[in-house]
Amino acid sequence: MKKSILFVLVSFFLFVNAFAFTVVDDEGRVLEFDKPFGKIISLYGAHTENIFHLGAGNLLIGVSTSEAFPAEVHQYEQYSYKDDAEKFIAANPDLIVIRPFITTKYGALIEKLEKSGIKVVSFQPENKDEMEKYLKKLGVILGKEEEAENMINDLNSSLSEFEIRISQIPESERKTVYFESVHKSFRTATPYSLAAFVLKNAGAVNVADDAVPISEGSTIADYPKEKLLEKGDIIDVYIAQEGAMNKISKSIIFNESGYGAIKAVREGKIYIVDEKIISRPTWRLLTGIEEIARILYPEIFDKIDTTEKSLSKMAYVMIMVKYNGVQFFTPGYDIETINVNGKVHTYGDYEDLDYEKIFATYAETAVFNKMIVTGSDKEFRPGDLIDYGTLKEYLKCYYSDKSDEIAKIFDGINSDDIPSEVEFLNLLKSIGKK
Repeated sequence: MKKSILFVLVSFFLFVNAFAFTVVDDEGRVLEFDKPFGKIISLYGAHTENIFHLGAGNLLIGVSTSEAFPAEVHQYEQYSYKDDAEKFIAANPDLIVIRPFITTKYGALIEKLEKSGIKVVSFQPENKDEMEKYLKKLGVILGKEEEAENMINDLNSSLSEFEIRISQIPESERKTVYFESVHKSFRTATPYSLAAFVLKNAGAVNVADDAVPISEGSTIADYPKEKLLEKGDIIDVYIAQEGAMNKISKSIIFNESGYGAIKAVREGKIYIVDEKIISRPTWRLLTGIEEIARILYPEIFDKIDTTEKSLSKMAYVMIMVKYNGVQFFTPGYDIETINVNGKVHTYGDYEDLDYEKIFATYAETAVFNKMIVTGSDKEFRPGDLIDYGTLKEYLKCYYSDKSDEIAKIFDGINSDDIPSEVEFLNLLKSIGKK
């Protein structure tokens, strides 16, 4: 009798402890597992970015067909929710990470994959709180719990730094912004979406903070043209996100019937921002916040603090991008290359830059705007000093319509001498902005 009771108890505890980890996804699916997953296919670019940021890119065996960051993602096998289930089954993944949209539109595929024994987990955080919970769950799935906690802490620390910088702007001087999500149907972001979160942290006053979601849980809201135009005279800046749902341009917005009633449109304060840095739950939301803050408050976020130090390559690109108010370059879904004077550079090639840091964004922005001539070199060498001869070459490339003027400015200057940051900025002021 005692042996039977002991057997029952042991069996009970073995059953209870059969799985070391349990994660509940955004569709209510319960994922139970005894060790982190090792062969993963990601079907959403945001998941892919976060997996890399957590140091688990090596666990991926496949990614979606809409991947942009980091650059090495293009080396992976691509999968689509439009593919046959057999393609996924043949890859024999331990886990496929999706988002609810895929289940809604391609439920038959997901059902077939799960019936074949492949585990599926679905996430789509829509706001900051959900994003933190999602990152913690992703950390458990990847065996990167500590890294996930660090990511959340670093994110919050960076947000606090933005808050300090924004606090310099009196409430009465904050810019009023309209954010466009979908132009054709006159839709904006809901007040609790990630896009609205980015706007708020960049110090924007959202004119559409009364927008109501088109459906429960949606981050998209209808904002009729009539309602928008009624508020037109108080809109300082018009920002539209560009992405799959919004193929947009400044000219489309400018020429929209009735939009002359919007102050921002009349004054040409129209900006297009890539949705990948403003609406996706990734580390690059920080880039989106800085991008919006630079647009709204250049006197703070594009302020150039120069020193008497010799001009380095990194100081050069920071000064050039800020001085000319150039928006950040955001890589698309294809391999991005730039050809300057026969020298080709591919986005992400610089092995001495940390692409999770904003400095890399400034460097690539400068390169893709032809502020700097670079070849197929794998190093950016941010600390290298720039002499006047090199500087002249760079500036003539960027200010291509001012070549004669630049030649005169550099006339008599020893090309081997190295300017200070202060001297370079003064030189820029004599040339003017592009």
